[in-house]
Amino acid sequence: MSALARRDYELAIERLQLAMGQLQPDGELCAVCGSDGHQAFECRFNPLRAVQLCVEIAREAHELHEQLHGYSATRPTDGAETLADFADDALHDFLHYLYQDVDATFPVDTAAPAPPTQGELDEH
Repeated sequence: MSALARRDYELAIERLQLAMGQLQPDGELCAVCGSDGHQAFECRFNPLRAVQLCVEIAREAHELHEQLHGYSATRPTDGAETLADFADDALHDFLHYLYQDVDATFPVDTAAPAPPTQGELDEH
């Protein structure tokens, strides 16, 4: 993950300020991105919503990870690896990747995603 630049922080602050102007559904366009399909509290470009999504994903990944450990304990001991075992290993590695570099400020092992750039916003 690359370091965040000053502009990334400025953009996140700008989006938070826009979102604070639309705390309740008002039937208008999203205050953060201008879409007519949702409001600011639902917007994927709202930094707080993005962190909420990361925490939810990390929580689900942690639960799945624990289930995989339980499943792994029941594998056959004859050394044969099936396609399901390979998928299990690949998924297990991915789940470890999802919550590496833990930031203790989050209630579940996760890291906040980098906010989208203005160019990414302009594409949508």
